[in-house]
Amino acid sequence: MRVTVIGAGAMGCLIAGRLSRAGHETTLVSRNRATQLAIAESGLVLVEGDQRAALPINVVAEAGPVPADLVVIMVKADDTEGACVTARPAVGSETAVLTLQNGLGNVETISAAFPSCHLLAGTTTQGAFTAGPGQVVVGGSGLSSLAAIRPSDRNLARQVADLFERAGLAARALDDVWPLIWTKLALNAVINPMAALLGVANGALLRLTETKSLAEGVLAEVAAVAASRGVSVAVDWPAVQAVLESTRENRCSMLQDLAAGHRTEIRALNGAVARYGEEAAIPCPVNATLAGMIVLAEQARGIFAKP
Repeated sequence: MRVTVIGAGAMGCLIAGRLSRAGHETTLVSRNRATQLAIAESGLVLVEGDQRAALPINVVAEAGPVPADLVVIMVKADDTEGACVTARPAVGSETAVLTLQNGLGNVETISAAFPSCHLLAGTTTQGAFTAGPGQVVVGGSGLSSLAAIRPSDRNLARQVADLFERAGLAARALDDVWPLIWTKLALNAVINPMAALLGVANGALLRLTETKSLAEGVLAEVAAVAASRGVSVAVDWPAVQAVLESTRENRCSMLQDLAAGHRTEIRALNGAVARYGEEAAIPCPVNATLAGMIVLAEQARGIFAKP
C-alpha cells in the first residue's frame, strides 16, 4: 500500500516507521529541515526498550505528486489547515484520509478541504516521544481506535485498522467516532492544562487536594457541550484517576510544548469546549479559564498563535 504520513512528530514518525517496516511504500512529510536531514542520513530511529532500529524511509517537505492509498494526518490541531494544503497532491478520489489528532475541529477542517474523500477519524493511546530529530522512543503499548465519518466507509475503516494491526500498531474499528473523540478530549482537557500550568508530571496531580473538584468542573462542562451536539460522554473522576495512575511519570504534551517554546493545542481542547458552549448557550467558565491561563503562559514565553 502507498502511505503518506503528514507530520513528523513522535506519533507521525512511529506510524510511518511501523508501516514502512511492514513493507508499505511509506512517505513521511516534514517541513523541519533538521528532521529531514537526520532521517536522510541515519534513517528513522525507533527505540523500544533496549532495542534500537534505524529504518530507511522517504522523507520529503511536500506530499505527492502521486496520490496515496492512505494519508495519515498527525500534526498539531492548529496546523491541520496547513497540513491539508500540504497533503492535497497525495489525496486522490480513492484515497483514505485518517486523522488521529487530539482535540476538536480537525474532522471539520479536513472535510472542508477534501469534501469527497474517504475520511476516517479516531484517537490513539499509544505513547511515544521524540528524543531528537528523526528519533522516537516508544512508550509502551497503546490502542488506536478509528471509525468512518460516512457509514459507506465502515469497511474501509476495518481495513485500515487491520493494516495497523499487521504493522504492529494495535488498532480497532468502531461504528461511531464521536464518543471516542469527546472522551479523549475530556481526559486531555482535565490533565493537560493543569499539569502544564503547574509544571508537573501527571502523577503529581493525584497528590493535590483541589485536582478532583477542578476536574469535575471540566468534565461537567464537556459532558453538557457534547450532549448539545448529540454525543454522550461518560468520563468521571475515577476514570481520570486511572489515567493519571497509569501515566504518572508522563510529562504531558502541553507541558512539553510550553517548555520547548511551541504553541499548545489548548484552542482545540478547553478553548474549543468554551467556544462550542457559547454557541449552545452553555456556560463553560472552568474550561474558558484554563484555556485563558494556558494562552497567558504561552504569551509569557513569547509564544503567539497564528494571526
